[in-house]
Amino acid sequence: MNASVIMSGAACPLLLLTAVSLGQSGDEGGQESLEDRIRHDRRSQIQSELMPRRIQAPRISEWADVLNIDEEDRLRLNDAQSIYASKFRSIDSEQGRLIRNLWASSWQWNEIDETWNPVYTPVLIELMEASSTAHGEIGEIEQAFFRSLESTIDPEKHPEFLQLKYERERELLHGRALLRGADLDLLQLVKRVNDEPDFLARLDPLPSRYRRQVIEAMRVRIGNRTRIQMDRTRLLVELGPRWRLGTPRDQQDRVDEQLADLDAEFIEQDQPLRWLNQEFLASIKKRLLPEQAARLQALYNQEVHPDLYEDRLRFDQLGRKILDKCMIVADREAITMILEETDRKLARLAESAVELEDSKMSATGSIDEVDRAIVEIMIDLKVLEIMIRRRETCERAIGSIRGVIVGYGQELHDEIEDFLRSSRAANNANRFKLERLHQLRQNLIMLPGDWDQEPLEEEDEQQRQEIDQ
Repeated sequence: MNASVIMSGAACPLLLLTAVSLGQSGDEGGQESLEDRIRHDRRSQIQSELMPRRIQAPRISEWADVLNIDEEDRLRLNDAQSIYASKFRSIDSEQGRLIRNLWASSWQWNEIDETWNPVYTPVLIELMEASSTAHGEIGEIEQAFFRSLESTIDPEKHPEFLQLKYERERELLHGRALLRGADLDLLQLVKRVNDEPDFLARLDPLPSRYRRQVIEAMRVRIGNRTRIQMDRTRLLVELGPRWRLGTPRDQQDRVDEQLADLDAEFIEQDQPLRWLNQEFLASIKKRLLPEQAARLQALYNQEVHPDLYEDRLRFDQLGRKILDKCMIVADREAITMILEETDRKLARLAESAVELEDSKMSATGSIDEVDRAIVEIMIDLKVLEIMIRRRETCERAIGSIRGVIVGYGQELHDEIEDFLRSSRAANNANRFKLERLHQLRQNLIMLPGDWDQEPLEEEDEQQRQEIDQ
């Protein structure tokens, strides 16, 4: 990833934000403009991540209700809450106040890009150090508060306590992942498979072990990210503003290599969390019923690879709309059969695309950069071909349905035509990408015989026949 992308919003130890594009204009009559509102909201978000907000009393009261804490123990909990709030205010009056005072000198609003960008001076380093100190101190007082909370609950409520503590710790340690699947909370997906209150508890010890491992991995990640971000900031502060002007080209190249290495190391910090999620997914599926395991895998795939399911979502929406307007039983049965058959084909194609994307995510390690690029391009080519086939499958299904609903009004036929036009445009774009990626692949290959595509094409044809069957 480009260095400027990472540090455009990652100039503090515990923060990783990306650029935010804003709409144009504002309200008339002296009211705050849309840009001003979003700029203010973004600034508040950055500042709240620099200096986290404390747990508020209503939330603690909700926890007490969930954990069935009795009146006597609630009095003890109130004392612990008062101590926690007092210590938090003390941290805020020191580190939080310093962060707010240094803000204007450390961050600058870019009206062209409509983003907040860090200003690389020693003041920024001071702000980052204050943020790191604040997070460390807040972590300590919250651990003490949770120990007090734990002492007030009955043993049978311990699983619920662990879940509440885990959710708060994720808030404090959260940093947007740059690798797919790293920031996914699989326990939330498991709840979507079965929303019974005690379902996670029945799956123990897997959920408890997952919570511990995730929080530990997030602590390690945030610590390493802090170090990497600080190293990068110190380097840019030392170089100074507009450092490229007057700097020899070879020295610029060396600095760019340093920045690229730091960026790569930063991204690599997501790997343990991604692997942990994959391992937990495989383990928890063995404890579920087959249909639950399939549902969990499907949810995981959709969360990790949302771009592979956009066409499916649009197809499903149109299918539901057609069924809602279809009043003739025979027509509904015919349309339902077409939709179900198409759904099975799309599911198989999606599984193939997900497997390919997952293999690309694993295309790291000992192979060099050019070889890895060739592997990734080959995978991209296969995924694009699958996506083209998915849209063609949807188009054929909608074409068949259109023949069934001849007399259902012009509005529905216009929506079908819009769907088909959009699908064909997407496939035209993908075919363009295919052509250019083929060209790029050939340019990268020094010895064509080492990367023969024929086996892949044979595999694609076999896969296509299996899906068509």
